[in-house]
Amino acid sequence: MNRRTFFKAMVGGALLALPKSVMAQSIGGEGHEFVPEGTTDELEVVSVHVIHSDSLVALIRNNTKEAVGIRSVKAIARQDGELVALGDISDVGPYRVEAGEFAIARVYIGEPSIEDDWEFEFDIEHEEPEEDGPIDVEIIEASIGGEGVLGVMKNTHDFSVFGPFTLVGLAFDAKGDVVSDFIEYVGGNELKSGDTEVFEANLNGSEEPFVSFIIAITGYTY
Repeated sequence: MNRRTFFKAMVGGALLALPKSVMAQSIGGEGHEFVPEGTTDELEVVSVHVIHSDSLVALIRNNTKEAVGIRSVKAIARQDGELVALGDISDVGPYRVEAGEFAIARVYIGEPSIEDDWEFEFDIEHEEPEEDGPIDVEIIEASIGGEGVLGVMKNTHDFSVFGPFTLVGLAFDAKGDVVSDFIEYVGGNELKSGDTEVFEANLNGSEEPFVSFIIAITGYTY
């Protein structure tokens, strides 16, 4: 049964350098320390980053005691209290978010262009994790290379995972500030159980230097 969590956040939420003792295997990269812990015991948007005029990236921390599966994230934007835009298309990874871990959600706003004084309210559609629909693949290796990141993904499930495989992520500078994001379709049409495949993802419309990143890759069971 799907559940919905609503959360309000300002653009450019504070980014805190708080180390994590456990890294999610479905999240690749070394930028975990730049994801805020959150302040509640719920599923919570902990930071919001507007990198492009038509979309935003929200980091969502699962501070509950159970794993959740995030189906989608929607956003409404307000300016001086007035509704000005809606974002109802999103790419989220990983789908399964363990207790204490986080997900990356890229939400498309479209028109009009996002402005600095907009406030956002988020609707997180989530459920008990299932193995029917979105499914994560494990990132067993990832590093900075080419014009973005290079890596290897593996299907650790006992069934095939099918594309399109969507990679989402953020890139950070040495201070932990976000310099760009990743949104890329990687891999082929099917990744069989136990198989690996290399991938490459370029920065999304930016050539800013970065020193760390976080990425997730999600496919489907059908």
